[in-house]
Amino acid sequence: MAKKARELKKVINSSKPNAKKDKENQEKNKSVNGNSGVEMKSQGNKQAAPLGAKQVHPSGQLNADTAEFQRECLALALDADTLEPSVYFLGPPSTDLESSMSQVKVKEAFQSPEMLQNCLGFLRQYASEKSALAACAIVPLQDVAYPQVWKLRGWPLGDVKGALVQLDTPKERRLCFLPADAQDVAAAVPLGEDFKVLEPLFR
Repeated sequence: MAKKARELKKVINSSKPNAKKDKENQEKNKSVNGNSGVEMKSQGNKQAAPLGAKQVHPSGQLNADTAEFQRECLALALDADTLEPSVYFLGPPSTDLESSMSQVKVKEAFQSPEMLQNCLGFLRQYASEKSALAACAIVPLQDVAYPQVWKLRGWPLGDVKGALVQLDTPKERRLCFLPADAQDVAAAVPLGEDFKVLEPLFR
């Protein structure tokens, strides 16, 4: 693992948020969620996902922990000024959601097919070693040289700025696009499978 991480250090910077950053993100997300009306539920809460999550993916329901993880990632994607390509992983249950999340920065991964393939292998191994339950990629369009999925036939949003958000679990995948000027997670637009930026992380 250590050897592979060194080989990919130009592609990936893997880190788990420190306590100070966790606290800052927590305060920021409290503010975001307060403005959007999205309720952040505790890890053990099994109630239905709020309206914002349903609008993102109205066709089905995630379990409570994964739905909360998805909302947290979408809230992070609202901060367009500091957003950079990252994949967040949800690990085994912990005392709170922040403690069970880890981040892998993939700033250079979307520059070529070869770099993306190398990154994909690393992410799959990381997910396995961390016993991850879900992963969520947040990728601003401005940082993507490949694959430019918004140029594919059927792209529903025209020429826009924002981030692709891709949630993967061992059983399913959910895609959406969050415009750069979005004020809350309910602004996320669901996308079809054709617009994925990563192949499955769980196999």
